[in-house]
Order: sequence, then structure tokens, then C-alpha cells
Amino acid sequence: MIDNQLQNYLEIATEAALAAGSVLQSFCGKLENVQEKGRSGDLVTEADKASEAVIYPFYAVSIGLLIDGIPQIGVIYDPLHNELFRAGKGLGATCNRKPIAVSQSLELRTSLLVTGFAYDRRETADNNYAE
Repeated sequence: MIDNQLQNYLEIATEAALAAGSVLQSFCGKLENVQEKGRSGDLVTEADKASEAVIYPFYAVSIGLLIDGIPQIGVIYDPLHNELFRAGKGLGATCNRKPIAVSQSLELRTSLLVTGFAYDRRETADNNYAE
């Protein structure tokens, strides 16, 4: 894939994320019809709802592009905090269009380790447990 073409895709995904974030912001505090997902195992209790009511709201827009099944670009926009994360294969990663990178730390004891486990980890074979 030509880097210029990926850069164009990244710009399109960025504009889409920013536009979608603007739409989300316009609904902030104005939702009248909220429904539960109703998935088996997707439990929500009154305690969950009460605790969510007292914390800062969090939502984001995420866009990814796969070409032949391989991730090429990703954009995540948090409109509430106005944080825009972008990355493209061979293009690097940015936060609010400023370059970001992983730490140069070579030892686990001086590093921050973050993992992500799928919410449907019992049903999904690719669930990060092996890693």
C-alpha cells in the first residue's frame, strides 16, 4: 500500500471521527430514549446505573480500516476531552496531531503494562489470554 494513499485514508477517517464526535456532543445530556442491549451475559444492575450517574461521562468514536483483512489505519476521537488519536501502518501515531511513541524502557519493572480482555472472552478464542 502506498503511504500517500494510507495518509489520504487516515485524513478521511479523521474527518469522519471528528464529525461523528460533534454529533455525539450534540446529544450530551439530551437523550430521551435509552435501551439496554439485551445480550446474554450483558448484565446491568441498579448499582451500575447509580454509579455511572456520578462519574464523568465517557464516550468516543473509533474508526479502523482493514485492507485484505489487515489493519492499516485507526482513528479514535474523544469529543468530551477533545483528544484525537491517529495511527497508520508506517505513518506513526499521534495525539491531537502531535507524534506519540511507546516508551524506550527495556525492563518490565519500569514500565506500565496495559492489557485488554474481550467482554465475551468465554466465546472468543482471540481474547488476549495467550499473550
